[in-house]
Amino acid sequence: LTTHSSYSIGPVLSYTFWDSFSSRRSYESLNKLAEARGQDHRSTGLQLLMTVRATYIRVQLALEELRLVNGSLELARAQDHDIASRFHAGAATKLDGVTSSHQVLSFELQFKQKQADLSAALKDLLALLGTRNPKDVSHPGPPDVDQVSLVLNLDSLSSTLATLGVEQIAAP
Repeated sequence: LTTHSSYSIGPVLSYTFWDSFSSRRSYESLNKLAEARGQDHRSTGLQLLMTVRATYIRVQLALEELRLVNGSLELARAQDHDIASRFHAGAATKLDGVTSSHQVLSFELQFKQKQADLSAALKDLLALLGTRNPKDVSHPGPPDVDQVSLVLNLDSLSSTLATLGVEQIAAP
């Protein structure tokens, strides 16, 4: 039925007497490969969803930290103003005024750092979502804070964690 010479004329017929089920194993292998690629696609989707959720929580956390630092900054400014008034009245020392001014500067620095952290987290979130950055994301913050170029109104961190089913750790 077949010829071993390199040249033949006419149709050639060949057969395999015994293949040890290699065709069936190849078929099963391709099915397993398709299943693995499907699982890989599903896994990548879940990983992306987890990354977006974690980044959103990071933005919420940075926003809460900025809100807290802003509260401390306002308190330090009020104390500085009070100490300045007391100094002019003769009831406070120059050291009290310098210490108070140093505390205000420290909280202003923390405010700028937290605002930069919030800006970076927001840029990461917008990149993951595939949206264009708003005009200015360099100074984001909550609506009740001064020195903010982009006002953020997000859900509270506790409501997001409750939605995701994460238990909050009670403070001792």
